[in-house]
Amino acid sequence: MAIFPSGKKLTEISLSFLGSSFISIVLGLIATLGYAPYRMWPVTMATLVGLFVLITKLKTKKAVFFTTLFYFLSLNLITLNWLSFVMEGFGEMSPFAVWPIITIFSCYLALPYAIGAVISKKLCKNRDGLFLCAFIPAIFSIADFIVGYIFGGFPWMYVGNTLIEASPFLGYIPILGVRGLNTILFFTVGALTLGVMRKFLYLPIVCLILAIGSFTSSVNYVNDGKKPLNVAMVQANIPQVLSYSQDYVDMIVGTLWSLSQDLFSKNDLIIWPESALPMRIGSNLQLLSDLNAIAFENKTNLVTGIISSDSNNKAYNSMFVLGKDEQIKDFTTYNKRKLVPFGEFVPFESILRPLGKIFNIPMSSFSNGLKDQSPILAGGLLFTPAICYEAIYPEVISRLNNKETSGILMISNDTWFGPTRAPYQHLDMARMRSMELQKPMLRATNSGFTALIDKRGNIVDSLKFETQSVLKVKFTPSYGLTPYARFGDFGVCILIAILLVSGIAFGLKKEDKLNDTLQKIVRP
Repeated sequence: MAIFPSGKKLTEISLSFLGSSFISIVLGLIATLGYAPYRMWPVTMATLVGLFVLITKLKTKKAVFFTTLFYFLSLNLITLNWLSFVMEGFGEMSPFAVWPIITIFSCYLALPYAIGAVISKKLCKNRDGLFLCAFIPAIFSIADFIVGYIFGGFPWMYVGNTLIEASPFLGYIPILGVRGLNTILFFTVGALTLGVMRKFLYLPIVCLILAIGSFTSSVNYVNDGKKPLNVAMVQANIPQVLSYSQDYVDMIVGTLWSLSQDLFSKNDLIIWPESALPMRIGSNLQLLSDLNAIAFENKTNLVTGIISSDSNNKAYNSMFVLGKDEQIKDFTTYNKRKLVPFGEFVPFESILRPLGKIFNIPMSSFSNGLKDQSPILAGGLLFTPAICYEAIYPEVISRLNNKETSGILMISNDTWFGPTRAPYQHLDMARMRSMELQKPMLRATNSGFTALIDKRGNIVDSLKFETQSVLKVKFTPSYGLTPYARFGDFGVCILIAILLVSGIAFGLKKEDKLNDTLQKIVRP
């Protein structure tokens, strides 16, 4: 009597509804190892191959839908488990309420891919080559846009974010950005899946894609400036419960000053993090005037996070530059354009705010800054400004980048995330923004990770998480535009169109000619 089922029986079990669902959940759980802090991108890629094999073999729309849904759902649940820290710690929610909400949110993020898999299955007409190398890459890429834009968007879980650490895909990032990188990855996984299914003619395509990505990774699209800037970034590590309290302003300012007072005469630029000064610009003009005078006298600039307001008393999460003139002539700031839902603003607040603490997190009444603002001048250089959450949106950062900007200046307060995986993931998305534009980044945070990131996304130097210290670096500017900076997501849209047109063209033929075409290419 056989202890283990036969190969045929095992295949039947795997392709049953329960079997495929279970396998997809396990694959999704394993896939999370590709994201920071583990950064094991081959593992995530291998799980995608496993998923693609499954949904290729499955016969019913129901099985394809739920298998895909469960993969992305389990991946999202584990990778985004840091949301529970925010909701329990600052929203004072019960764990029994938190995890159903996170599950629903993770399901929402997974839904476009599940629907996309069903659509792809219908379009391919049971032709594996069309399914895996045309429709799945194209429609999953469309799902990326849906996840990134609908209801404000949340592109945190883009699979391309796993590929920034020594992967053979790096050359595609400054050309196509992270969404184009996703498309390239989905296509590569599709071709690799066909190879695993013993259609070996597709394997040279995989090798070609990896070779091009590796070869082009050293291409420079921008030029380095000659004169480096001496920069000091202050990581004060102020506890989040104190950061927005007016009762602790003196203590916070005192901490920042004690860390900064010896820096003014030795640096061209000093950077304090997001929300470093828990006050509105107009509420303590004397303090700002004193800091401005010290910076001006020492021929340096001080960039700080602060709250600003307009004539309508709308509040903004802002970045302010001191030391430009002897006296503060104006209060020109950069105002954060992309706000954190429920953290910095509450949708439908008249309905939701009365429902509980979770909808009344401190400082959750900010307004969005204008989409089109000017780069900021600091230390004699033009920078593309960004604040915290904006790091996850490629289009938000690239919008204010131009050939004259020397780099990205980002301030953040990752204390919200606590000791979870989120600060590591947030840092990696900041690195992706530098790689897309080939612009170095000065990233100053309250609790970490404060870092200097070079134009290729490498961390030159950084401070440890939840430490109080100062990071002193030499910043080398870069000027120019990458293809992605010039054309944005136009490149990935062209890729999607090519895949869809090719898929439809081959699909109109009575026989699957794709293998024959590849045969002629490989063996003319």
